[in-house]
Amino acid sequence: MTFSTVLQSALSEKRIVSLHFNPDNQSTFSVGYIVYFDAEWILLESIDTDGADEGYELRDHESLFRVDARGKYEDKIELLSKQYKPGQRELIISHETMGDMPVMEYLFQESKKNNRIIVVWTDDEYDSIIGYVTSYGESVVAIQEVDDYGNRDAEIYLKIESVRSLDIDSKKCRMLEFLHGVK
Repeated sequence: MTFSTVLQSALSEKRIVSLHFNPDNQSTFSVGYIVYFDAEWILLESIDTDGADEGYELRDHESLFRVDARGKYEDKIELLSKQYKPGQRELIISHETMGDMPVMEYLFQESKKNNRIIVVWTDDEYDSIIGYVTSYGESVVAIQEVDDYGNRDAEIYLKIESVRSLDIDSKKCRMLEFLHGVK
């Protein structure tokens, strides 16, 4: 058995899983439905502890060290998530919508095309880059950073290979999009 087998089962059965990426802090993990995975990345439709939509998380497959499936916690989150109306999500990402495009490129494209804020983490797990993708190429992504009030900050140019994880359409992203739009 491999993680890929477990992830494929969760994807096929549309079951919630908990994914653990930090063996030094096993109380932090991501919960939700697998949307896509390959040898490099896992894309999760994330759900928070109350069962609410938490956007999408792209995580480094290599960092995955534990998967919880069919547990009491996952069952509880699935039950809670059913209290929310289907179709509340504005941004819909699926394997079908991505086609043959690499997942990271697809998420950059969606951010740019739909003017959506993303959160990008590099090797520094305590600091992230939050903003709008303004352009991207083979090796560099340009992000118009926004601060915690939705105001424009620096324009950041980041090597794509340094990206370790990425969130799009999370509660924090939607809040900053709202604040930025109010300005």
